[in-house]
Amino acid sequence: MYFLLENIPSSFEVISALIKTSLELYPEAFLVKPSSDEQILITLRRILCTQISGQLTEKQFPDCFYIRERDCFHRISVEEIEKILADKGVIHIFTNHGKKYTISLCLKQFAEQFPFPTLQRVNRSCIINLTHLKKFNQNYVWVNGSPILFGENYKKEFYDKVRILKTGWKTSLPQVIEN
Repeated sequence: MYFLLENIPSSFEVISALIKTSLELYPEAFLVKPSSDEQILITLRRILCTQISGQLTEKQFPDCFYIRERDCFHRISVEEIEKILADKGVIHIFTNHGKKYTISLCLKQFAEQFPFPTLQRVNRSCIINLTHLKKFNQNYVWVNGSPILFGENYKKEFYDKVRILKTGWKTSLPQVIEN
């Protein structure tokens, strides 16, 4: 027992190390001993309120974004997007309400900023929303009646995302050649 006591640092060193470690963890609150039950409940309520409000600000609307059009910002939900087409340094976002938004941004930048799982690139100039995909074959995908050319470089990732029911009939997928 004596060897343990010799290796114990002074109480000041212990307290300062604990404070430094706890500050590095960014705690929501501290409880100082002795604590009453009422102090513990108040602290726990404060922590819960902070965490709930923090979640709302961090993930305010996880499945949407805002686009500036003239003097207003318009909310666009991912569910509304049918397709996004690239055209000479701008993208056109088409919604299921018949609205078209044009933004000065390239398709790659959009995909990096908003990596939504239902949005899938199908060729160099088009991203589609898989929730609006009606049918597809080896050459085309149809989004709400509009055929879109299917690019070879994007087929493997597309087939990995889309579920295909396998039946007794020959429903084999086209062979996707990887580079």
